[in-house]
Amino acid sequence: MGSGPYVCRDFDKTQGTYLYEAFPDYYRGKPKADRLIYIRSSKPMVSLLTGQAGLANIEADMAQILLEKGLVVIKDERGWNRKLMINHRKPPFDDKRVRQAIAHAIDRRELIEKDHRGFGSPASYGLLSMDHDMYNPDTPTYSFDPNRARRLLQSVGFQQGRDGFYEKDASPLKVELLSSAISAGGESTADRDGEIIKKHLERAGIEVDLVHQEQTTTDSRINNWDFDLAVLGYGGISGDPKILNKLISSRYGAGSVNSARFDGNEQLNSLLEEQMLEMDEVKRREIVYKIQEIYADELPAISLYYPDSMAAYDPRKGIIWFYTRRGLAKGIPIPQNKISLLR
Repeated sequence: MGSGPYVCRDFDKTQGTYLYEAFPDYYRGKPKADRLIYIRSSKPMVSLLTGQAGLANIEADMAQILLEKGLVVIKDERGWNRKLMINHRKPPFDDKRVRQAIAHAIDRRELIEKDHRGFGSPASYGLLSMDHDMYNPDTPTYSFDPNRARRLLQSVGFQQGRDGFYEKDASPLKVELLSSAISAGGESTADRDGEIIKKHLERAGIEVDLVHQEQTTTDSRINNWDFDLAVLGYGGISGDPKILNKLISSRYGAGSVNSARFDGNEQLNSLLEEQMLEMDEVKRREIVYKIQEIYADELPAISLYYPDSMAAYDPRKGIIWFYTRRGLAKGIPIPQNKISLLR
């Protein structure tokens, strides 16, 4: 397509494979590899070790084995986010103290240990990760503190019932938590986060009805505001901070299930508009810093963690691969930069 270094020659719909051939008249010269073949593989480590593949996304716990076999492992920026969506339009979640209580109730370290075997890091409540150029290190945070969660619920008027769960005006604090399979680093895996979060919330006095659904059903319910809480995951947060507008505001995030679609803070709305117009980098950084602070205080959704994202390649193929800083396009994390293929 166009005048890039490669031309697409074949797509096998049944096998899911693509074949690209080098374009000899590319303006920067013919690329190193004559052909690029993209294949599907349910066992990327085996494909790498047998030589079937020269580059593949891998699970983080595969890294050490592959390193010992002479392969090179590369790690991406923290640009994929696991998040707890909250229906902040309905009580009691329309009160930020309840949202903050939920944040204090969740042990994010346990999520990382049990769902990713420790390969990950707690997320910033302001969305942008610590690897981002405009990450605000002073963004508000919420320590794992079930007692603090209980005090916040009590400040809203909830009282503990005989069964240990909170209630208000004889109505129990019972929430529905939606959970479905997740996809990160090109691999789809079963979700355990819902089960763990259910345990955390119930330990803090919030009764939880955990519902496992297909991702499309969950997405539809979130889009229609037919939910209480839902666990989602998505990438793209390592690119330009304009992504904050899409992930926060209903004006920019309409139709996106990943967006909190939150318009309840006028100052936050104004800052989101300002950062899109500000051309001075220093001034824009100040605006983006403030956006993170306000968003983390309001918590219309709760960032949970960033799983480690890795790929491995065989250096004997003669190509050194790398992740593009801040991702491709709007922040897509792909360990293939065409510069790797140029002579």
